[in-house]
Amino acid sequence: MGSMPLAVIEWLAWKRFLISFVDLRARRIPILPGARLMDSGRSLSNAQKILLHVNVTCQGRFFSDRDAFRRWASGQGIVLLNDRVESTDKWSLQEKCAHHGLASARASLNGDPDEILVVKTRANHCGRPERRLEDKYLGDMQRIEHWPFASRIELAPRRRIAPNIWNHSGLTVERYVGNSAGQFHRAYVLGDYVAAATSQCAGVLKEMDHRTKHSFCSTFDGASLEPSNTEVLSVAYRCARSLSADFAAIDIAEDESGTLYPIDLNVTPWWGDDSNERLIRELRQALNSFDRQ
Repeated sequence: MGSMPLAVIEWLAWKRFLISFVDLRARRIPILPGARLMDSGRSLSNAQKILLHVNVTCQGRFFSDRDAFRRWASGQGIVLLNDRVESTDKWSLQEKCAHHGLASARASLNGDPDEILVVKTRANHCGRPERRLEDKYLGDMQRIEHWPFASRIELAPRRRIAPNIWNHSGLTVERYVGNSAGQFHRAYVLGDYVAAATSQCAGVLKEMDHRTKHSFCSTFDGASLEPSNTEVLSVAYRCARSLSADFAAIDIAEDESGTLYPIDLNVTPWWGDDSNERLIRELRQALNSFDRQ
């Protein structure tokens, strides 16, 4: 049997997800929550790289033998991607941002009572994948049985946010970061490659549906970027590193002063009907050259 350049061990994260466009030859290995990675090891011994690609917020709890699998892959000379990610929940994201000198959007109970804040789920994808999981896979996140608001997020002044919202471990309260131009960013990281598309949107929920029509920048040397909280490539690269993510998409908000705030990081980026040939080509190049033992 010939070599397998990339194997993707996935759960709810394949069809129309970005990785399936980046590597058209990738071998898909479906897995279930709690399954042993080592059970797939024999069939993956000829892989050059393996991406752990599970559409769940607390990735570290999904696999029962990730450490043993990491040791096995190292012994086989197989390069792993996203094997060190523990959780991408919004509390963890904002905590890591603050710890690494990035701007954090996490709001506090005390402050200007009229400041507009945003309430949303801590989990990725509005917590939809978590509805299929047992509580043991949720970490310290409280399950949300019924979303209490009419839309995906709730905007309200601090004085109107009830104590039970602040105390709910399945929700997060963040500052609503925006600017008069409606400018926002979506970035992609794969190893030392980082790219960002910048767009404008007047809506509260920012949508970037046509990236080829917006400004786009990238570099294959993210490690050389100077730390900056106003330069999107630097912010995206440092954010991904703070959560040990080798492959991720990051949504970044911008305030009036130009300060950038990571507000969401996803290690199973969706692509859908999007189109950006340059991004796909450069991500493919970054994947081919990725080498972390």
